[in-house]
Amino acid sequence: MHRNQLYPSKYLRHADLDGKTIAATIDKVVMETMSDGQEKPVLRFKDREKGMVLNRTNFDAIAAKYGDETREWSGANIELFPTVVTFKGQRHDSIRARPLRPGDKPTVADDGECPF
Repeated sequence: MHRNQLYPSKYLRHADLDGKTIAATIDKVVMETMSDGQEKPVLRFKDREKGMVLNRTNFDAIAAKYGDETREWSGANIELFPTVVTFKGQRHDSIRARPLRPGDKPTVADDGECPF
């Protein structure tokens, strides 16, 4: 069994993208309590089961196109892509978001299968 099958996550993880860039439509942003008791913003998507914890980098990328008010993001089209980032001197798998303009296609087309 794969690690993701053994230890499923409530939230979207790098491995859920399976190396692909995926187009997604934002439904809403909600505050949710994490397992450590902290409240964090979570992107919820239309037609996707898992949400994505919204870090500042992804917030800023989306806000650059759609504004700082997350209540106005509903229906916004974004692209989610796997990447590797350096945090505190160590490399970590990560997910980044970027807005899609009307008519844009994701870098790797969504095959219709919902991987998350």
